[in-house]
Amino acid sequence: ELRETVLGPTTKADDTRIAGDINNDNFVDTLDVELVLQVVNGYREPTGDELAADPNNDMRLTTDDALAILRSISTR
Repeated sequence: ELRETVLGPTTKADDTRIAGDINNDNFVDTLDVELVLQVVNGYREPTGDELAADPNNDMRLTTDDALAILRSISTR
């Protein structure tokens, strides 16, 4: 299984989150893409913690976020 971390974590008041690490396992990988796509397709609502890891910090999870995560994985 390919697991990659992303440099440059984003910070919120109560903890530190890595941009793109939607499931907060300290890795940015395809599991995070899967979670974003579940939200995009309406299978579930994002949590506040998941939104805190939004790759572009617009507090929404979209297909653009899934693509950004995939790009970050493929360039490592």
